[in-house]
Amino acid sequence: MRPLKSLLLKYRTNLIIIFSIILIAVAIMNIYYSVEVNVRSNDECLWIPKKEVTDSTEVYFDVVKVGGVAWDAGIRDGDRLIEIDGKPIRGTFQAQSILDRFSYGEYAEYKYGRDGKIFTTNVYVKKLVEFDRLAGALSALFWMLIGFIVLTSKPDGRIHRLFYLLGVLFVFISLNVQLPMYGDYFNFFNENGLISAIIIFFLLLGLSFVPFLFNYFFWNFPNQLGFAQKSWIKKAIVITPSVIFISFTTLFILLYFRILNMNALIVLYNYR
Repeated sequence: MRPLKSLLLKYRTNLIIIFSIILIAVAIMNIYYSVEVNVRSNDECLWIPKKEVTDSTEVYFDVVKVGGVAWDAGIRDGDRLIEIDGKPIRGTFQAQSILDRFSYGEYAEYKYGRDGKIFTTNVYVKKLVEFDRLAGALSALFWMLIGFIVLTSKPDGRIHRLFYLLGVLFVFISLNVQLPMYGDYFNFFNENGLISAIIIFFLLLGLSFVPFLFNYFFWNFPNQLGFAQKSWIKKAIVITPSVIFISFTTLFILLYFRILNMNALIVLYNYR
């Protein structure tokens, strides 16, 4: 252990630089995803779900913007959304998931109903940046950059290390921009495989530890509070988020393998 510790101390500065460059690159990638990849498609109107029967929900248009893309396609308030791109609509989340697959400037085929008649039209697709996700990704990048500067100025400082660690965890949390916005996790896991598992792992790590370490940081900076130095507080700051992380990771692993088993059954069924 001592030779390893000596080696880490010898190359500590270089390791911090390399690790920080990787995380800064991840933060920049998350910003790119939030403005270019995982952006919400928009047709300039509202979709209102209405449960017509027990097991069925129908979606109706409302507040259609006059002169907007849906209005120009002939859609009006009160029309019922039946299909997008040939896929029957069962709810607003599913409809949004389908529409998000279109790129900016493409046309999505809508089938809608009005007064007992069925119409088909093409709606120009616009894109809308989710500014809460963008703000989170930008905050993570800034915190990481400042944390790198703070740590390199005093690598042995306890508060400096804690500040840097928060920057690392904020970058992990900003990985949420990689996830689908409307809960289509089955396809996300199916299409991305191990990469999706890695994203969820680090996301859960950040979400579990940040609330506790963030509070602990401000219990010690700029003025140190007396109770923050108690041994049971220090242990709780580590043990509590660790238990939360292990619990949610276990649930995710069970869910992940369940999805893999479902995929295997689907492939077997199709093969037969």
